[in-house]
Amino acid sequence: MVDTLVEATEEVAEQVQSALVSELDPPVSEFIDSILEAYLGIEIAVENASQPVMHTVEPILNNHPACVGCRNYHGQMYGGNVLVCGMHPYGWEGEQCPDWESTWKE
Repeated sequence: MVDTLVEATEEVAEQVQSALVSELDPPVSEFIDSILEAYLGIEIAVENASQPVMHTVEPILNNHPACVGCRNYHGQMYGGNVLVCGMHPYGWEGEQCPDWESTWKE
């Protein structure tokens, strides 16, 4: 009995879907396409505008080996300059930074 009910429900759903698709598909598709185009355009514009601010550089690639794994590492670009951290804006030149703190809790 349950199988018969499921089959009947599936048949009704298919009939309703085919009726709606034939009548509503073109206008709905155009509407959804225009919304998606607008959304993607805004997303790309925001990404392009925030890229200089959100661009980060890994310490290994930035020639700051003393900063690798440090919780104070910031590494974001501001006006073409990298802010390494608050204590040492240009990075620590030695092998071991005196302000280094692990990113992992002990």
